[in-house]
Amino acid sequence: MVYCEMIIMSRNKSPGIKARLSHALRSNRNVPVFAAAKTNRGVTRNFKQRHWRRRKLKLTEA
Repeated sequence: MVYCEMIIMSRNKSPGIKARLSHALRSNRNVPVFAAAKTNRGVTRNFKQRHWRRRKLKLTEA
């Protein structure tokens, strides 16, 4: 699954940056419906969700 998301990106990125970007892409999702149902809507929001224009990623090559 990670491999498919890394293919979409352009070539001129190092593998470390690509891995961090793909992780950010995967973690920027809504809370699953089953999680909200299981907790009786106690968990309804992903507080780490990020908008591409408002909050930027802090990526460093390391």
